[in-house]
Formats: sequence, structure tokens, C-alpha cells
Amino acid sequence: MKIEKENVVKEVIEYIGRCISTDENLSGFWKLIEYLVQTKTLVQNCDYKVLLKETIIRRFFQNGVWMTEEIVLDQPCKLLYFNQNQLVLFYKAKFLIQPGEKRMPISTLKFYLHHSPEFVCETKKESFQKIDYRTGKQENDLGLKKRTSTTALIFYLDSTGLHLGTTN
Repeated sequence: MKIEKENVVKEVIEYIGRCISTDENLSGFWKLIEYLVQTKTLVQNCDYKVLLKETIIRRFFQNGVWMTEEIVLDQPCKLLYFNQNQLVLFYKAKFLIQPGEKRMPISTLKFYLHHSPEFVCETKKESFQKIDYRTGKQENDLGLKKRTSTTALIFYLDSTGLHLGTTN
């Protein structure tokens, strides 16, 4: 069953990878993300989360100091917070790359994502749940639910074309 799922994901990624060649063509990337969400390959609140927000607290490191900036939106918007580490792991997964296939460098993909109209900002120290992929449940230690703090890429959900529900 797992090998079948890996083969299907591999075929979809190969197809979408051929479609993504410029920042104007990121719709293929979003189709891939939607497929991975639908097949539960990407896990809500672990790999991504969708929040309805009026303001965003952006955290970043500048000149040796941690800074925060509040971004006020014109109206409440559905925002997609994507765990950047998971994006990189999924995009570089060895079983998804055919022998001899040349994948777009992750730096190029990040550049296209950062310059896409859907992109709002990048924030550091964003909290996501730690999920045990074998059980599908949040990890815990002595009754305390584990979380991870990482970089998140934030996008306007409606602009991506994805159909995902909010978590809060």
C-alpha cells in the first residue's frame, strides 16, 4: 500500500515538476500541494495550517537581534502557513526523483514562491505540531503535546486556488 502511494505521489510530482518552470506557472505547484493534502501526505497543523487572521506577527533575525513586525491586513483573510522545513524535505525526497531527473533547485523554487502574488511574508519561530507519522497523532511527552518552532512561508489562501479549511 505504501509503495503504491509513493508511486502515485512520484508520478504526480514528476508531472507537476515539468509544469513549474517560471513564477507565473506556480499553479502546478499548488495543484501538487492540494493533491498531497488530499492524500494525507501533508498533515494539517504539522506541515501546514490555515488561519483566519486580521494581523500577522512576523518574526525575523536582523543585525544579530530578533525583531517582530505586525502586518495589518485590510480585512480578515484566510492565510496558509507552510512549514518551510517540510517543503524542503518533501521537495528533495529521494524516492520522488527519477534517476537522471534534474529537479529545479530548491533556491529557485523558494525564489518563485517569495515573488509570487500569493506570498505575504516569511516568519521565524512559527509553531507547528509534531506528528508521529506512523500513528498520525501528535507526539507527547509525559502528557505534554510536542510542538516544533520553525520558519513558515505565509500565503493568501484564496490566491493559491487551494480548498482547505481553517484550523482556528
